[in-house]
Amino acid sequence: MSLLRLPFILSAALGMQVAVTAPHTAAPDERVKSSTFREAFLARTAIMSPLFTVALIWSVALLEISAILSPYLPYNFPSLPASTNCPPVFIAGSLLVTSAGLLRWQCYRTLGRFFTFELSVKKDHRLVTQGPYSVVRHPSYSGTLLLTTGMLLVNAHPESWLRTSGVLDFTPLKIFLLGWASVMVAITTSLFARSAHEDELMRKEFGAEWDRWASTVRYRIIPGIY
Repeated sequence: MSLLRLPFILSAALGMQVAVTAPHTAAPDERVKSSTFREAFLARTAIMSPLFTVALIWSVALLEISAILSPYLPYNFPSLPASTNCPPVFIAGSLLVTSAGLLRWQCYRTLGRFFTFELSVKKDHRLVTQGPYSVVRHPSYSGTLLLTTGMLLVNAHPESWLRTSGVLDFTPLKIFLLGWASVMVAITTSLFARSAHEDELMRKEFGAEWDRWASTVRYRIIPGIY
């Protein structure tokens, strides 16, 4: 039964890597100047958080995979215990993270070089309204919401590797991981606030074109809700 976890572990790790890896970086003169704490926080996490998150997620994924495969290897391989079950909450979380990676990847492709993690406006910027941007105005932030929710489900449920392996018995590591989870939640909530600011910038930049788009695509992040 534990072998069923393998594709979900790998797809979640890949989804996370795609979702947090910036496809392009804005030049300094293209970045929108802002003195708010929110933008300062997002700017710093855009640099440090992706590298750290990818390293952390793949470390946990590879440790869990080694624990699952160790009974099937012809030699003794030291590993921490892993759950032998594949509960629905784990599957749901993995699918959410995978979906988040696919959604954000589609956003990267649709916006092309206009997609940056930094809040920016390029000299030849144009308003993109097709693909996922025909559903909500900030679909990459929808992806971030899926990502954070999925990762919490994958790693916090009672049968997750983090909960069953015993690594959380080491208090400093437990505090460290709680801090990381808090940062992920803070990033997600900050993006909700940023979406309103982005709408103001885009409306100022594109005027009537943005108004027509916003009248058709009414919601920012969650269809029918927000």
